[in-house]
Amino acid sequence: MNTKEIKGVHVLLVTNDGKIILQEKTQDYIPNPGRISMFGGGTEINEKELDVLRRELMEELALDIDESKFKKLDTYFKNKELDGVEYGISVYVVYGIESDNMILNEGKNFIIDKPEILLQNEKITRMTKLALYDFLNHR
Repeated sequence: MNTKEIKGVHVLLVTNDGKIILQEKTQDYIPNPGRISMFGGGTEINEKELDVLRRELMEELALDIDESKFKKLDTYFKNKELDGVEYGISVYVVYGIESDNMILNEGKNFIIDKPEILLQNEKITRMTKLALYDFLNHR
């Protein structure tokens, strides 16, 4: 498989006070059961990245965000050795999110905290950690 293939699109949701909103997955969720990760999902054939994010945020949070609000952070690559799969994930950032306006339709809980604190949590997925490190370095 081509490791440069993008198969996922995820987002760091940032509150007005600089906290990041993540989700804790349920124990039966595949992949990453019980882990803490970004919101987002897999791409379908010929689907644009921002269309994926808008669809996933509506499904997961009943949150409709205008395309102009998404800022690309970077692309991260899973590999067989560490992740069991090989493909890329594009990560975006959206600022000014109010958690009061969200309804959790997928996952167990919201996890909301400063990125520095989130990085200390052992349940954070590897891709989420990479994105949080870059977020801190690019603010």
